[in-house]
Amino acid sequence: MEVSGSLSRSNAEIAVAAILVAAAAGLFWTASGYPRESAVYPQVLAGLLAAFGLAMAARELVRRLHGRPAGGRFVVHAGRLVIALAAVLVYVGAIAAIGFLIPSLVFGTALPLAAGYRRLWVSATTTVIALAFILLVFVVLLERPLPPDVLSGLIEAVR
Repeated sequence: MEVSGSLSRSNAEIAVAAILVAAAAGLFWTASGYPRESAVYPQVLAGLLAAFGLAMAARELVRRLHGRPAGGRFVVHAGRLVIALAAVLVYVGAIAAIGFLIPSLVFGTALPLAAGYRRLWVSATTTVIALAFILLVFVVLLERPLPPDVLSGLIEAVR
């Protein structure tokens, strides 16, 4: 299923960059209402998101100046895009309902499969390693709690 429309890849790059910068500004502003100690981390992440968005826009503007804008359509397979967007919404809802670990394991393993990547063991292994790294950094090194999780008892036992 292909989408035919006027949204070129170049225009989409600029639009997505603008959305990232706007989202970063909103996140930064929201975090500014937190106590200072709690606000620093989300504000740093918001700053990084804004920097990424600005770099993305700058890259595409430079391409345009040199007469080589990103070619092709932005959406090549609409069905996979819809699946990915639905998966993100389900993932966020699942984190709120049962915590971070199980939804992240399912999301990190299943989304590549839905996108057409067929090496399940690579997706699962990569996801487990990424989650272990996140646990190591946040729970052990930074001593910051993750959102409450049905596996919280297991995490505390490992600590």
